[in-house]
Amino acid sequence: MRTNLERMIKVKGVESVKLEEIIKEMSKEQLEKFKKERYEKFIKPLMEGNVQKIKEERQTLQENLIETKN
Repeated sequence: MRTNLERMIKVKGVESVKLEEIIKEMSKEQLEKFKKERYEKFIKPLMEGNVQKIKEERQTLQENLIETKN
């Protein structure tokens, strides 16, 4: 079962498609799976990296504060 988008790519030789066009063709289940995959692959690592950077900065600030007290 091909979507209109898949047919358009195969017949017209389209090399790129806007994300909005792909999302319009998705069922609710496909869209939810897509959102979850994007979160796990892109958003979550960025957020975890930000949290780690904040922890490192906090540690550095605490160390600097202790050094200045001494």
